[in-house]
Amino acid sequence: MKKLLVFTLVLGYLIPVYGAESKYKEEAINLTIGDINLKVEAKRTSVDGSTAGHYSVKNLFDGNKSTAWVTRYDKDMTLSDEGLLRIIFQEPIYVRSMTIRNGYQKTAALYSANQRIKKLSIEKVIVGGRTYPLDNTVTLKDDMDEQEVSLNEGWTKSINLFKTKELIFNATDVYSGTKYDDLCISELRINFSNNIDYLPSTTWKDLKKLIDTNKTRRNSDWSWGGLNEKGYKLFNDLLYYVLTGNKEAYLYFDSYLPEGAGDSAAMKTIYRPAVNESLKLSHK
Repeated sequence: MKKLLVFTLVLGYLIPVYGAESKYKEEAINLTIGDINLKVEAKRTSVDGSTAGHYSVKNLFDGNKSTAWVTRYDKDMTLSDEGLLRIIFQEPIYVRSMTIRNGYQKTAALYSANQRIKKLSIEKVIVGGRTYPLDNTVTLKDDMDEQEVSLNEGWTKSINLFKTKELIFNATDVYSGTKYDDLCISELRINFSNNIDYLPSTTWKDLKKLIDTNKTRRNSDWSWGGLNEKGYKLFNDLLYYVLTGNKEAYLYFDSYLPEGAGDSAAMKTIYRPAVNESLKLSHK
């Protein structure tokens, strides 16, 4: 059953500082939204404002377009591994998509006056650990409509079979404000599910038969190039059966050693750790 996790990411709200230079601090908060517990970490939050925490990252989640998290776009930080904003799930979830409202939308004038995100880099940290950036960059439209961003496109089907532990956001380009330079974020809704959103192309019985007919022995392991053809379709099928509790499929997966440096490295650093952690989570 699909659910909707609601938070807010407002992009592009700037507060004038009347001649003073804006100051920023790191910030972290813990939240419970529905039955999801998460931690939000902001690399830079403006400490300007009439009251303490006036532009806090907590404003992302209050459902009020009149408040915002005020931050700063920095070209030198666009490729930072730390991210401008991190959402860390206490328990990993299957993310599907998110809906963003770009810019400070209290009025059309404020929307134009402040920066809006043009290009947003989104990194999914799946179970098994962060081995290397698995990110995707999307271009947002410069208008005040809601914008749906898929969290299943831009990554391989193999990656999408696993639950997500973190989402890491970086603004890599912005639409300039006519008056101000601060970047602000306000509304974000994340769709998630309790189940794998994947339909295998073949049954386990038929996949097992294909593997047994075509595999090449490599000592105690085996390989078969056909498993990785056509966008890794059959490899994804194998992952699906492993992750849904097929013990025989796990034995095949555990002894699978693909040929080629790239596929072998991916098995070692991504898929084996992700499968093992996924199976541990399923037995909690």
